[in-house]
Amino acid sequence: MDVSGSLANLAIVLFHQGKLAEAETTYREALAISRKLQKENPYVAIQAANLARVLQAQGKLAEAETLQREALAIRKRLMGNDHPLVANSLDGLARALQAQGKLAEAETLQREALAIRKKLMGNEHPDVFSSLHQLGGLLQAQGRLVEAEALYRRRSPIC
Repeated sequence: MDVSGSLANLAIVLFHQGKLAEAETTYREALAISRKLQKENPYVAIQAANLARVLQAQGKLAEAETLQREALAIRKRLMGNDHPLVANSLDGLARALQAQGKLAEAETLQREALAIRKKLMGNEHPDVFSSLHQLGGLLQAQGRLVEAEALYRRRSPIC
């Protein structure tokens, strides 16, 4: 395994231990190494998105958004618009926007992620239900409770 990957794995453990500052520093180092090796690669997207999660947990929302946008752009360029990892990036960016109160834009992105997942995985896939739940939270945050309720009432067949 390369140094960047090892650092990223360490950062994941640190994040789950609640050592956010140390996880941030470690992810930044991993991301810097990955960017030096190749600006446009899947590892840069993964590490940018993961660093964004750490930053969001620390309340560094603007930088988290920027990194989520970077991850999304890389994945779209490398994988096209209809790929499960693109849906994951849309979801991550939507969460970063929601945390900042940018609910309308977050909703648009969450609906796009949902559409990709439905197209690729079918209506009954657990990831589709995850997207429905996230969208329900956005609608609830906007006071659109009837719409949110309808989404929350949908149940995954594996539950």
